[in-house]
Amino acid sequence: MAGITIYQYNEEAKEYHNDRLIRKEAAVKNHMKYVLRNTTWEEKTERVSLIFRDAIFELAAIHNLKINLYDFEGNLLLSSTSDITETELPKKISPKIIERVLELPASSDNENQSIIERFKVNGEEKQKSYSEIANTKFKPLLILNLEYDIDNKWLEISEINQTKTV
Repeated sequence: MAGITIYQYNEEAKEYHNDRLIRKEAAVKNHMKYVLRNTTWEEKTERVSLIFRDAIFELAAIHNLKINLYDFEGNLLLSSTSDITETELPKKISPKIIERVLELPASSDNENQSIIERFKVNGEEKQKSYSEIANTKFKPLLILNLEYDIDNKWLEISEINQTKTV
């Protein structure tokens, strides 16, 4: 019985974190649209680092996410992480990810289209999402990459309490 309960908690936790990342991504995209509507810079990929140079840090702090912006060749344009190391953040994303992002159907304001990956770094679970951001004229501008740290401490406490009562 305890095994089934733990399995259910794990599945609920995965769904919760997936949904949470999607909600955070939608909020970040809406803020980015606002920045694009109010910029004086030309909305081109070459100008992304100027357009979002301040907003990226603000967004990362508000949403407690690592935010990375890439061009469609996979080159890193801007990151909210100031202490980038080679092992933490690739300077380039893989062509496979770019291809998958470009294959995503165009999204309306009501739906979220992104690629989500789960992985572990030093035993800590994380999720990444990749999606396309268009300029105000609906032309592809950049690839948005969000990194979300999964905090399952509440799940671990529940598991400990569950095993004590069994």
